[in-house]
Amino acid sequence: MRRIALILIGCVAIAGCSPRVPEVPASARGQTPRAGALTPWVGKGRLEVVAPGKRLSGTAILRSLGDGAVRAAFLSDEGVLLADLTAKDGIWTVTRSVADMERALPHLGRLVAQAYARIDDAGSRTWDDDRLRAASGDAVRWYGGDPVLLRAVEGGGLDLLVEDWRMIGIDLVPHEARAEGPFGITIRLRLNDISVK
Repeated sequence: MRRIALILIGCVAIAGCSPRVPEVPASARGQTPRAGALTPWVGKGRLEVVAPGKRLSGTAILRSLGDGAVRAAFLSDEGVLLADLTAKDGIWTVTRSVADMERALPHLGRLVAQAYARIDDAGSRTWDDDRLRAASGDAVRWYGGDPVLLRAVEGGGLDLLVEDWRMIGIDLVPHEARAEGPFGITIRLRLNDISVK
C-alpha cells in the first residue's frame, strides 16, 4: 500500500512539472515575442502519434495562408488522407478525417493552432521571473530565450513544446512541435522542408 502511495505521489509530481522554458536575457527583454509567422510558407515533414498500444506515422503538409491561418493535411505512407484541418486564432476546424484519428484530432488541432497559427496574445503577456507568460483561454503560452520565441503551452490539453525555430523569409517557423501526455502519449510534428510560397 505504501509503495502504491509513493508511486502516485511521484506521478503527480512529474505531471505537475512545467515545461522547461529558457530565460529571456536582460539584453533581449525589448524584443517583440514571436509566434506564428505571417509570411506565407509551405512545410513538409512527418507526423508521429504514439499512445499505449498504438503507433501511427505519416506525411505532414502544412501551409500558411498568409493571414495567420495554417492549413494542415496528414497522410498515411500509402497516400491516404488521415486528417485535413485549418487553424487560426487558437481554434481549428476539421475538414475531413478517418475514424482512427478521432481521438488524436483535438490534440493535433491544438498543436497546429498553438505552434504554427497566429494567436494575438500581446495584451495578456506578463513577466514571470525571466520568462514571458500569456494566458489565452484555458492555455498558458510561455515565451523565452533569445530571440524571444514561443517555447511551450500548458493547460487546455496535453503540454506542448515548440522547438527548433528556423528563419523563413523574414519570419521564424518551428521545425518541431510536440504534445506530451502521461503514459508515453506523444504527438510529434517535424517539418523537414519549409519554403516561402
